[in-house]
Amino acid sequence: MTGVIIISGERSNIGVIKYCNTKITELIKYSPHELLGQNVNILMPKFIGSMHDDILMSYLELTESKYDNVERLAPMIDKDNYLVFARILTKPLPSLFNGL
Repeated sequence: MTGVIIISGERSNIGVIKYCNTKITELIKYSPHELLGQNVNILMPKFIGSMHDDILMSYLELTESKYDNVERLAPMIDKDNYLVFARILTKPLPSLFNGL
């Protein structure tokens, strides 16, 4: 099974975690309920997290991105504040939480 985190792309709550599965607990020691409603940048090193919302806004303004459906290695901070690496895949999804 793969760890999944879905974040909001809405301007009013950009980067807020809307869903994550239980595999996340094995990977970064957070339970899903601890992450829901938090900004995803809490899982990033500060030098990345501080820029992430702006980068995400720029990404969402593109009609097509070279980062869609590309798997890459990214640093994350686990619950114990250790740096871990995860393979991530960025894929835009239509919002099913508030309708299409």
